[in-house]
Amino acid sequence: MAGVTAAFDFIDHLKSLSSVEDVLAALQAEAAKVGLDHFIATGLPMPNQPLLPLILLNSWPAGWLERYSQEDYFQHDGVAQWALRTTEPFTWREVPQPLMAPRKSQRVMNEATDFDMIDGFLVPMFSSRHWQAAVTFASSRRCDLPIQSRSEIHLISIYAVNRVRQILGDVPSVKRTLSPREAECLTWIAAGKNAEDVGDILGLSTHTVQTHLRNIRVKLDVATITQAVVEALRGGEIRI
Repeated sequence: MAGVTAAFDFIDHLKSLSSVEDVLAALQAEAAKVGLDHFIATGLPMPNQPLLPLILLNSWPAGWLERYSQEDYFQHDGVAQWALRTTEPFTWREVPQPLMAPRKSQRVMNEATDFDMIDGFLVPMFSSRHWQAAVTFASSRRCDLPIQSRSEIHLISIYAVNRVRQILGDVPSVKRTLSPREAECLTWIAAGKNAEDVGDILGLSTHTVQTHLRNIRVKLDVATITQAVVEALRGGEIRI
């Protein structure tokens, strides 16, 4: 990917797509640019909950999803289990060793290599309504993404999943306008300030700023404050 502009172009393009298949193809094309060959976007199942009904997008190699589902590998997959515990994107090699060491976890990774899935990059995500999901990308070689590429894949994954949910009717299309104070707080966040800094600038407590930021995420129906900044900029709610 060429940079942030390319990511924004991709987000704009998503709005014109009207089918899940089109979103799948678009995300697959972008991922291929940084050497990511396959991916799956799915809700994260609770114990004893089947995986298949939660899948939104799938370009895993033929046969791997069937095996993964039949063997209930999600419950033993160290990568998947780390996705339940973190909000930060990560490569498969960055998963804490205690999650990867058990025999069943090693079996999952060893069998994945049979499908030419050697390494990967996972983007965990939460909606404002606590809907937990992830997009996990796989590569046939070591996955050494530069920081910019990681950020871009993170951003476009969130928007691709949200677009699929919109197509499926799972996301409300009406968004409420930010209050002047919320817009002010978010503008300072976009300028690189943290909640404590914003409180000092605006004469508010850190708790009050954090409350405004939480309300902003709910209003814009986004999972992270970074995504809120993007949505607010694109919607003309704030300017920087």
